[in-house]
Amino acid sequence: MPPMKVKPTRIRPEGWDLPMEVLATLPVEPKGVRLAAMATDFGFTTQAPIRQALKELRAQGYAIRIWAGNRRSGFRACIQGRSWGMAQVAASNYWERVYDSMDPERQVAAVAAG
Repeated sequence: MPPMKVKPTRIRPEGWDLPMEVLATLPVEPKGVRLAAMATDFGFTTQAPIRQALKELRAQGYAIRIWAGNRRSGFRACIQGRSWGMAQVAASNYWERVYDSMDPERQVAAVAAG
């Protein structure tokens, strides 16, 4: 993956992985999340890292839907129902591996940082 522009105040715990973070954030169909909002939440200045993460998740076999909303909302994404169970298990395993292994003070700082 190409280098990402990230705000320096973001705390990234050991084992942090953008595609898995995106997977854990995506809602199930028919709701969608704005890619611009997701990029901002993760501290990126562009949507490019989010789009790349979605591309990687699709390559791993997750059914992810991306569509153009209206002019104001921009592009949106969600997980299709057929991949929801698989995504929930993967996101839960990732969360336990990365965040539950941190000491409590660092957990609070990492979650608060987004």
